[in-house]
Amino acid sequence: MVNHIQVVIKSIIKSLPELSNKVKKKIDKQITLMNDITKQLTSNEIRTSSMETMSTQTDILGATTSNDPGGDNDNEQLNMSTDTDANV
Repeated sequence: MVNHIQVVIKSIIKSLPELSNKVKKKIDKQITLMNDITKQLTSNEIRTSSMETMSTQTDILGATTSNDPGGDNDNEQLNMSTDTDANV
């Protein structure tokens, strides 16, 4: 979207030869500023997105480990049943 706006602005500048060099330089500065802002926003969106992904993955891992009730008890039950079978 920003690139499209820049193309339109540059086309307008070229079509208006009566614009002074001073005005053209100001417009170019604004276009450069707009580019910089867009890069910063994109960079921040990437950081925010990756942080959200990391926190979601952490929550999933936490839920997985906390949803393992009595993992040791299952092993004990297996051992008990084996002992019971051996005694019979």
